[in-house]
Amino acid sequence: MNEMNPGILFEESIFDFIKGKLSKDETIEYEKAFGREDGRFYRADIYLPEGCKVLEFPTRSIIELKLVLRPDTLYMLYHMFVENKAKWGVDSFIVIYNNRKQLSIELLSVYKRYIKDHFFVYSLQEILNGETLKDLSKPRFEKWEHKRARLIQDAQYDFSEGHNTFFFGAGLGPGVKMPTWNELLDDLLNKAQKSSHSAIGSVDYSDIDNSCNHSALIIGRYIESGFSDMKEFTEQMKASLYKNNPKPTSELYKAIVKAIKTQKVDQVITFNYDDLVETALIGENIPVHSIFDRSHYSGSDFPVYHVHGMIPQTREIESTPVLSEKEYHTLYKESFHWSNVVQLQALSNTTCFFVGLSMNDPNLRRLLDISQYGIDRDSATDRPCHYAILERKPLKKDAPNHAKDAEHFAMQEKMMADLGINIIWYDHGKYDDIPKILEEII
Repeated sequence: MNEMNPGILFEESIFDFIKGKLSKDETIEYEKAFGREDGRFYRADIYLPEGCKVLEFPTRSIIELKLVLRPDTLYMLYHMFVENKAKWGVDSFIVIYNNRKQLSIELLSVYKRYIKDHFFVYSLQEILNGETLKDLSKPRFEKWEHKRARLIQDAQYDFSEGHNTFFFGAGLGPGVKMPTWNELLDDLLNKAQKSSHSAIGSVDYSDIDNSCNHSALIIGRYIESGFSDMKEFTEQMKASLYKNNPKPTSELYKAIVKAIKTQKVDQVITFNYDDLVETALIGENIPVHSIFDRSHYSGSDFPVYHVHGMIPQTREIESTPVLSEKEYHTLYKESFHWSNVVQLQALSNTTCFFVGLSMNDPNLRRLLDISQYGIDRDSATDRPCHYAILERKPLKKDAPNHAKDAEHFAMQEKMMADLGINIIWYDHGKYDDIPKILEEII
Protein backbone atom coordinates (compact mmCIF):
# COMPACT_ATOMS: atom_id res chain seq x y z
CA MET A 1 0.00 0.00 0.00
CA ASN A 2 2.91 2.37 0.65
CA GLU A 3 3.48 3.02 -3.00
CA MET A 4 0.01 4.55 -3.22
CA ASN A 5 0.53 7.01 -0.34
CA PRO A 6 2.30 10.24 -1.39
CA GLY A 7 2.97 11.15 2.25
CA ILE A 8 4.85 7.92 2.94
CA LEU A 9 6.73 8.18 -0.36
CA PHE A 10 7.76 11.72 0.53
CA GLU A 11 8.99 10.72 3.99
CA GLU A 12 10.86 7.66 2.75
CA SER A 13 12.62 9.66 0.03
CA ILE A 14 13.81 12.19 2.63
CA PHE A 15 14.85 9.44 5.04
CA ASP A 16 16.95 7.76 2.34
CA PHE A 17 18.41 11.04 1.09
CA ILE A 18 19.55 12.29 4.51
CA LYS A 19 20.81 8.86 5.58
CA GLY A 20 22.94 8.75 2.44
CA LYS A 21 24.55 12.10 3.36
CA LEU A 22 25.62 11.09 6.86
CA SER A 23 29.25 10.25 7.67
CA LYS A 24 30.26 7.19 9.70
CA ASP A 25 30.28 9.26 12.89
CA GLU A 26 26.81 10.71 12.33
CA THR A 27 23.67 8.89 13.41
CA ILE A 28 19.96 9.23 12.64
CA GLU A 29 16.95 8.51 14.84
CA TYR A 30 13.36 8.14 13.65
CA GLU A 31 10.15 9.00 15.56
CA LYS A 32 12.09 10.19 18.61
CA ALA A 33 9.76 11.28 21.44
CA PHE A 34 10.32 14.56 23.27
CA GLY A 35 8.39 15.49 26.42
CA ARG A 36 6.81 18.96 26.20
CA GLU A 37 6.43 21.58 28.90
CA ASP A 38 2.64 21.14 28.75
CA GLY A 39 2.93 17.45 29.65
CA ARG A 40 2.28 16.14 26.14
CA PHE A 41 4.75 14.46 23.79
CA TYR A 42 6.09 15.46 20.41
CA ARG A 43 7.51 12.85 18.04
CA ALA A 44 10.18 14.14 15.70
CA ASP A 45 10.21 12.57 12.24
CA ILE A 46 14.03 12.67 12.27
CA TYR A 47 16.56 13.55 14.97
CA LEU A 48 20.23 14.06 14.13
CA PRO A 49 22.31 14.05 17.37
CA GLU A 50 25.54 14.83 15.49
CA GLY A 51 23.88 16.86 12.74
CA CYS A 52 24.88 16.38 9.10
CA LYS A 53 28.08 18.07 7.95
CA VAL A 54 27.41 17.61 4.23
CA LEU A 55 24.00 19.32 4.43
CA GLU A 56 25.24 21.80 7.08
CA PHE A 57 22.63 20.62 9.57
CA PRO A 58 23.83 21.56 13.08
CA THR A 59 24.22 19.08 15.92
CA ARG A 60 21.09 18.13 17.85
CA SER A 61 18.73 18.94 14.95
CA ILE A 62 15.08 17.96 14.77
CA ILE A 63 13.66 17.51 11.27
CA GLU A 64 9.90 17.76 10.71
CA LEU A 65 8.53 16.52 7.38
CA LYS A 66 5.39 18.05 5.87
CA LEU A 67 3.89 16.92 2.59
CA VAL A 68 1.75 20.08 2.73
CA LEU A 69 2.92 23.07 4.74
CA ARG A 70 0.52 25.80 5.77
CA PRO A 71 1.28 29.11 7.51
CA ASP A 72 -0.63 28.13 10.66
CA THR A 73 1.32 24.87 10.90
CA LEU A 74 4.61 26.73 10.62
CA TYR A 75 3.51 29.14 13.36
CA MET A 76 2.56 26.24 15.65
CA LEU A 77 5.83 24.34 15.07
CA TYR A 78 7.95 27.42 15.67
CA HIS A 79 6.34 28.26 18.99
CA MET A 80 6.46 24.64 20.14
CA PHE A 81 10.20 24.57 19.40
CA VAL A 82 10.98 27.87 21.13
CA GLU A 83 8.98 26.91 24.23
CA ASN A 84 10.64 23.48 24.55
CA LYS A 85 14.15 23.78 23.07
CA ALA A 86 15.83 24.19 26.49
CA LYS A 87 13.99 21.19 27.92
CA TRP A 88 14.82 19.10 24.87
CA GLY A 89 18.47 20.16 24.63
CA VAL A 90 17.98 20.69 20.90
CA ASP A 91 19.90 23.27 18.89
CA SER A 92 17.93 23.49 15.64
CA PHE A 93 14.51 22.73 14.17
CA ILE A 94 14.32 22.13 10.42
CA VAL A 95 11.06 21.86 8.46
CA ILE A 96 11.19 20.13 5.08
CA TYR A 97 8.04 20.40 2.96
CA ASN A 98 6.97 19.21 -0.46
CA ASN A 99 7.45 22.14 -2.83
CA ARG A 100 4.07 21.53 -4.49
CA LYS A 101 2.67 23.69 -1.68
CA GLN A 102 5.49 26.21 -1.67
CA LEU A 103 4.90 29.18 0.62
CA SER A 104 4.72 32.60 -0.96
CA ILE A 105 7.91 34.59 -1.22
CA GLU A 106 6.36 37.27 0.99
CA LEU A 107 5.51 34.76 3.71
CA LEU A 108 8.95 33.21 3.57
CA SER A 109 10.46 36.64 4.13
CA VAL A 110 8.25 37.08 7.19
CA TYR A 111 9.23 33.72 8.61
CA LYS A 112 12.91 34.45 8.12
CA ARG A 113 12.79 36.19 11.47
CA TYR A 114 12.61 32.66 12.92
CA ILE A 115 16.14 31.95 11.67
CA LYS A 116 17.66 33.76 14.65
CA ASP A 117 16.16 31.02 16.84
CA HIS A 118 17.67 28.33 14.58
CA PHE A 119 14.30 27.45 13.04
CA PHE A 120 14.73 26.76 9.33
CA VAL A 121 12.39 26.02 6.42
CA TYR A 122 13.39 23.97 3.37
CA SER A 123 11.44 22.83 0.35
CA LEU A 124 12.06 19.32 -0.97
CA GLN A 125 13.54 20.84 -4.12
CA GLU A 126 16.07 22.85 -2.10
CA ILE A 127 17.17 19.69 -0.30
CA LEU A 128 17.52 17.70 -3.51
CA ASN A 129 19.45 20.55 -5.14
CA GLY A 130 21.93 20.52 -2.27
CA GLU A 131 21.12 24.01 -1.01
CA THR A 132 22.29 24.70 2.54
CA LEU A 133 20.96 26.70 5.46
CA LYS A 134 23.10 29.65 4.36
CA ASP A 135 21.10 29.85 1.12
CA LEU A 136 17.95 30.78 3.01
CA SER A 137 19.38 34.23 3.69
CA LYS A 138 19.66 35.00 -0.02
CA PRO A 139 17.03 37.39 -1.41
CA ARG A 140 14.30 35.77 -3.49
CA PHE A 141 12.10 37.52 -5.98
CA GLU A 142 9.06 36.30 -7.84
CA LYS A 143 6.77 38.14 -10.21
CA TRP A 144 3.16 38.03 -9.09
CA GLU A 145 2.11 36.49 -12.41
CA HIS A 146 4.54 33.60 -11.85
CA LYS A 147 3.28 33.16 -8.32
CA ARG A 148 -0.30 33.12 -9.61
CA ALA A 149 0.59 30.36 -12.07
CA ARG A 150 2.04 28.33 -9.20
CA LEU A 151 -1.02 28.87 -7.01
CA ILE A 152 -3.30 27.85 -9.86
CA GLN A 153 -1.37 24.58 -10.08
CA ASP A 154 -1.91 24.07 -6.36
CA ALA A 155 -5.62 24.86 -6.80
CA GLN A 156 -5.82 22.37 -9.68
CA TYR A 157 -4.49 19.64 -7.43
CA ASP A 158 -6.82 20.52 -4.55
CA PHE A 159 -9.84 20.75 -6.83
CA SER A 160 -9.06 17.37 -8.39
CA GLU A 161 -9.20 15.79 -4.92
CA GLY A 162 -12.92 16.61 -4.72
CA HIS A 163 -14.98 17.97 -1.81
CA ASN A 164 -14.93 21.59 -2.91
CA THR A 165 -17.25 24.49 -2.07
CA PHE A 166 -17.83 27.60 -4.17
CA PHE A 167 -18.55 30.85 -2.31
CA PHE A 168 -20.12 33.51 -4.53
CA GLY A 169 -20.67 37.25 -4.12
CA ALA A 170 -21.89 40.24 -6.08
CA GLY A 171 -18.83 40.10 -8.35
CA LEU A 172 -20.67 37.49 -10.46
CA GLY A 173 -22.94 40.27 -11.72
CA PRO A 174 -20.87 41.98 -14.45
CA GLY A 175 -21.64 40.54 -17.86
CA VAL A 176 -25.14 39.33 -16.93
CA LYS A 177 -26.87 42.72 -16.44
CA MET A 178 -27.06 42.41 -12.66
CA PRO A 179 -26.73 45.67 -10.73
CA THR A 180 -23.66 46.35 -8.61
CA TRP A 181 -24.16 47.00 -4.89
CA ASN A 182 -24.09 50.76 -5.41
CA GLU A 183 -26.49 50.55 -8.34
CA LEU A 184 -28.87 48.36 -6.34
CA LEU A 185 -28.83 50.68 -3.33
CA ASP A 186 -29.17 53.79 -5.50
CA ASP A 187 -32.19 52.31 -7.28
CA LEU A 188 -33.77 51.30 -3.96
CA LEU A 189 -33.22 54.83 -2.65
CA ASN A 190 -35.10 56.24 -5.62
CA LYS A 191 -37.95 53.80 -5.01
CA ALA A 192 -38.00 54.61 -1.29
CA GLN A 193 -38.24 58.34 -2.03
CA LYS A 194 -41.29 57.67 -4.21
CA SER A 195 -42.98 55.49 -1.58
CA SER A 196 -46.07 57.05 -0.03
CA HIS A 197 -44.82 56.09 3.43
CA SER A 198 -41.28 57.38 2.96
CA ALA A 199 -39.66 59.83 5.33
CA ILE A 200 -36.59 60.08 3.10
CA GLY A 201 -36.26 63.42 1.34
CA SER A 202 -34.66 64.26 -1.99
CA VAL A 203 -31.15 63.41 -0.79
CA ASP A 204 -28.63 62.07 -3.30
CA TYR A 205 -27.24 58.54 -2.96
CA SER A 206 -23.66 59.88 -2.97
CA ASP A 207 -24.47 62.04 0.07
CA ILE A 208 -25.89 59.04 1.96
CA ASP A 209 -22.90 56.96 0.94
CA ASN A 210 -20.51 59.52 2.42
CA SER A 211 -22.65 60.06 5.53
CA CYS A 212 -22.77 56.29 6.21
CA ASN A 213 -18.99 55.89 5.69
CA HIS A 214 -19.54 53.79 2.54
CA SER A 215 -21.06 50.94 4.59
CA ALA A 216 -23.60 49.00 2.50
CA LEU A 217 -25.19 47.64 5.70
CA ILE A 218 -25.79 51.09 7.20
CA ILE A 219 -26.96 52.48 3.86
CA GLY A 220 -29.32 49.51 3.54
CA ARG A 221 -30.83 50.27 6.95
CA TYR A 222 -31.21 53.94 6.00
CA ILE A 223 -33.04 53.05 2.79
CA GLU A 224 -35.10 50.24 4.32
CA SER A 225 -36.60 52.71 6.79
CA GLY A 226 -38.18 54.52 3.85
CA PHE A 227 -40.53 51.63 3.05
CA SER A 228 -43.78 50.82 4.83
CA ASP A 229 -42.84 47.22 5.68
CA MET A 230 -40.53 44.35 4.74
CA LYS A 231 -42.96 43.09 2.10
CA GLU A 232 -42.80 46.36 0.15
CA PHE A 233 -39.02 46.49 0.62
CA THR A 234 -38.58 42.94 -0.74
CA GLU A 235 -40.87 43.61 -3.70
CA GLN A 236 -38.88 46.71 -4.64
CA MET A 237 -35.59 44.83 -4.21
CA LYS A 238 -36.84 42.19 -6.64
CA ALA A 239 -37.79 44.87 -9.16
CA SER A 240 -34.34 46.44 -8.84
CA LEU A 241 -32.47 43.14 -9.08
CA TYR A 242 -34.18 41.93 -12.23
CA LYS A 243 -35.07 45.17 -14.01
CA ASN A 244 -32.56 44.43 -16.80
CA ASN A 245 -33.79 40.82 -17.22
CA PRO A 246 -30.38 39.23 -16.39
CA LYS A 247 -29.42 35.88 -17.90
CA PRO A 248 -26.56 33.63 -16.66
CA THR A 249 -24.87 33.39 -20.04
CA SER A 250 -21.51 35.01 -19.28
CA GLU A 251 -18.21 33.15 -19.57
CA LEU A 252 -17.98 33.14 -15.79
CA TYR A 253 -21.30 31.34 -15.38
CA LYS A 254 -20.28 28.89 -18.10
CA ALA A 255 -17.08 28.13 -16.16
CA ILE A 256 -19.08 27.69 -12.93
CA VAL A 257 -21.46 25.22 -14.57
CA LYS A 258 -18.54 23.35 -16.10
CA ALA A 259 -16.91 23.04 -12.68
CA ILE A 260 -20.09 21.74 -11.06
CA LYS A 261 -20.59 19.21 -13.85
CA THR A 262 -17.27 17.61 -12.86
CA GLN A 263 -19.10 16.41 -9.70
CA LYS A 264 -16.14 17.57 -7.60
CA VAL A 265 -18.08 20.50 -6.11
CA ASP A 266 -20.19 19.58 -3.08
CA GLN A 267 -22.20 22.79 -2.83
CA VAL A 268 -22.49 26.50 -3.56
CA ILE A 269 -22.74 29.06 -0.78
CA THR A 270 -23.84 32.41 -2.14
CA PHE A 271 -24.33 35.82 -0.56
CA ASN A 272 -26.40 36.89 -3.56
CA TYR A 273 -30.20 37.11 -3.51
CA ASP A 274 -30.72 36.13 -7.14
CA ASP A 275 -31.20 32.59 -8.44
CA LEU A 276 -29.03 32.89 -11.55
CA VAL A 277 -26.81 30.01 -10.42
CA GLU A 278 -29.87 27.78 -10.21
CA THR A 279 -31.09 29.00 -13.59
CA ALA A 280 -27.73 28.20 -15.18
CA LEU A 281 -27.65 24.69 -13.68
CA ILE A 282 -31.23 23.89 -14.63
CA GLY A 283 -30.38 24.99 -18.17
CA GLU A 284 -27.76 22.21 -18.22
CA ASN A 285 -30.21 19.64 -16.81
CA ILE A 286 -28.54 19.62 -13.39
CA PRO A 287 -31.11 19.06 -10.60
CA VAL A 288 -30.67 21.84 -8.06
CA HIS A 289 -32.16 22.70 -4.68
CA SER A 290 -32.15 26.20 -3.13
CA ILE A 291 -31.70 26.46 0.64
CA PHE A 292 -32.44 29.82 2.26
CA ASP A 293 -34.04 29.08 5.63
CA ARG A 294 -32.55 25.94 7.13
CA SER A 295 -29.18 24.31 7.72
CA HIS A 296 -29.74 20.69 6.73
CA TYR A 297 -30.44 19.26 3.29
CA SER A 298 -30.20 15.53 2.66
CA GLY A 299 -31.55 15.30 -0.87
CA SER A 300 -29.62 14.29 -3.97
CA ASP A 301 -30.08 17.54 -5.94
CA PHE A 302 -27.17 19.96 -6.03
CA PRO A 303 -27.47 22.35 -3.05
CA VAL A 304 -27.21 26.14 -3.37
CA TYR A 305 -27.24 27.87 0.03
CA HIS A 306 -28.42 31.50 0.09
CA VAL A 307 -27.04 32.57 3.46
CA HIS A 308 -28.25 36.17 3.08
CA GLY A 309 -31.71 35.23 1.86
CA MET A 310 -33.12 34.69 -1.59
CA ILE A 311 -35.29 36.64 -4.03
CA PRO A 312 -36.00 34.39 -7.06
CA GLN A 313 -36.75 35.87 -10.44
CA THR A 314 -40.04 34.01 -11.04
CA ARG A 315 -40.84 31.89 -7.97
CA GLU A 316 -42.62 33.20 -4.90
CA ILE A 317 -40.99 32.25 -1.56
CA GLU A 318 -40.95 33.47 2.02
CA SER A 319 -37.43 34.80 2.63
CA THR A 320 -36.14 37.91 4.39
CA PRO A 321 -33.15 39.37 2.51
CA VAL A 322 -30.19 40.47 4.59
CA LEU A 323 -29.37 43.89 3.19
CA SER A 324 -29.30 46.23 6.18
CA GLU A 325 -27.39 45.96 9.44
CA LYS A 326 -30.69 45.29 11.25
CA GLU A 327 -31.13 41.90 9.51
CA TYR A 328 -27.37 41.33 9.59
CA HIS A 329 -27.30 41.67 13.38
CA THR A 330 -30.41 39.50 13.75
CA LEU A 331 -28.86 36.80 11.56
CA TYR A 332 -25.46 36.64 13.20
CA LYS A 333 -26.25 37.18 16.87
CA GLU A 334 -26.95 33.44 16.98
CA SER A 335 -23.67 31.52 16.88
CA PHE A 336 -25.45 28.37 15.73
CA HIS A 337 -27.68 29.98 13.14
CA TRP A 338 -28.00 27.62 10.20
CA SER A 339 -26.11 29.96 7.86
CA ASN A 340 -23.12 30.10 10.23
CA VAL A 341 -23.15 26.32 10.64
CA VAL A 342 -23.23 25.72 6.88
CA GLN A 343 -20.32 28.09 6.28
CA LEU A 344 -18.22 26.69 9.13
CA GLN A 345 -18.74 23.12 7.94
CA ALA A 346 -17.65 24.09 4.44
CA LEU A 347 -14.61 26.03 5.67
CA SER A 348 -13.52 23.22 7.99
CA ASN A 349 -14.17 20.19 5.78
CA THR A 350 -13.82 21.25 2.14
CA THR A 351 -11.52 23.27 -0.09
CA CYS A 352 -13.27 26.57 -0.70
CA PHE A 353 -13.05 28.86 -3.72
CA PHE A 354 -14.21 32.46 -3.26
CA VAL A 355 -15.36 34.16 -6.45
CA GLY A 356 -16.90 37.61 -6.76
CA LEU A 357 -16.26 38.46 -3.10
CA SER A 358 -14.18 41.28 -1.67
CA MET A 359 -13.46 39.14 1.45
CA ASN A 360 -14.30 42.18 3.61
CA ASP A 361 -17.50 40.83 5.15
CA PRO A 362 -16.87 40.83 8.93
CA ASN A 363 -18.89 37.71 9.64
CA LEU A 364 -17.17 35.72 6.90
CA ARG A 365 -13.77 36.77 8.26
CA ARG A 366 -14.91 35.79 11.77
CA LEU A 367 -15.94 32.35 10.52
CA LEU A 368 -12.64 31.95 8.66
CA ASP A 369 -10.79 32.75 11.89
CA ILE A 370 -12.88 30.24 13.84
CA SER A 371 -12.37 27.52 11.23
CA GLN A 372 -8.60 28.09 11.41
CA TYR A 373 -8.08 28.45 15.13
CA GLY A 374 -11.27 27.66 17.02
CA ILE A 375 -11.28 29.88 20.08
CA ASP A 376 -7.54 29.53 20.71
CA ARG A 377 -5.11 31.00 18.16
CA ASP A 378 -2.33 28.79 19.53
CA SER A 379 -4.29 25.61 18.77
CA ALA A 380 -4.17 25.87 14.99
CA THR A 381 -4.18 22.60 13.08
CA ASP A 382 -3.92 21.70 9.42
CA ARG A 383 -7.06 22.72 7.57
CA PRO A 384 -8.02 22.64 3.91
CA CYS A 385 -6.30 25.45 2.04
CA HIS A 386 -8.73 27.88 0.43
CA TYR A 387 -8.45 30.20 -2.57
CA ALA A 388 -9.89 33.65 -3.29
CA ILE A 389 -9.79 35.18 -6.76
CA LEU A 390 -9.30 38.90 -6.16
CA GLU A 391 -8.65 42.01 -8.23
CA ARG A 392 -5.18 43.49 -7.86
CA LYS A 393 -6.28 47.09 -7.29
CA PRO A 394 -3.55 49.72 -6.83
CA LEU A 395 -3.83 51.98 -3.80
CA LYS A 396 -4.24 55.01 -6.05
CA LYS A 397 -5.84 54.29 -9.41
CA ASP A 398 -4.74 57.56 -11.00
CA ALA A 399 -1.16 57.53 -9.67
CA PRO A 400 -0.02 53.98 -8.90
CA ASN A 401 3.17 53.59 -6.91
CA HIS A 402 4.66 50.17 -7.69
CA ALA A 403 6.77 49.93 -4.54
CA LYS A 404 3.94 50.90 -2.19
CA ASP A 405 1.46 48.75 -4.10
CA ALA A 406 3.77 45.74 -3.84
CA GLU A 407 3.98 46.21 -0.07
CA HIS A 408 0.20 46.60 0.08
CA PHE A 409 -0.44 43.41 -1.91
CA ALA A 410 2.10 41.48 0.19
CA MET A 411 0.34 42.59 3.36
CA GLN A 412 -3.03 41.57 1.95
CA GLU A 413 -1.61 38.14 1.14
CA LYS A 414 -0.22 37.83 4.65
CA MET A 415 -3.54 38.81 6.24
CA MET A 416 -5.49 36.38 4.10
CA ALA A 417 -2.96 33.59 4.65
CA ASP A 418 -3.59 34.03 8.37
CA LEU A 419 -7.23 33.19 7.59
CA GLY A 420 -6.25 30.14 5.53
CA ILE A 421 -6.74 31.87 2.17
CA ASN A 422 -4.43 31.94 -0.84
CA ILE A 423 -5.05 34.98 -3.04
CA ILE A 424 -5.08 34.29 -6.77
CA TRP A 425 -4.81 37.78 -8.25
CA TYR A 426 -6.18 39.01 -11.54
CA ASP A 427 -4.91 42.28 -12.94
CA HIS A 428 -6.78 45.50 -12.24
CA GLY A 429 -9.81 45.89 -14.51
CA LYS A 430 -9.37 42.51 -16.21
CA TYR A 431 -12.60 40.92 -15.01
CA ASP A 432 -12.55 38.53 -17.98
CA ASP A 433 -9.55 36.80 -16.39
CA ILE A 434 -11.77 35.29 -13.67
CA PRO A 435 -13.43 32.63 -15.87
CA LYS A 436 -10.06 31.89 -17.46
CA ILE A 437 -8.58 31.23 -14.00
CA LEU A 438 -11.50 28.96 -13.11
CA GLU A 439 -11.11 27.08 -16.40
CA GLU A 440 -7.45 26.43 -15.55
CA ILE A 441 -8.30 25.18 -12.07
CA ILE A 442 -10.98 22.72 -13.17
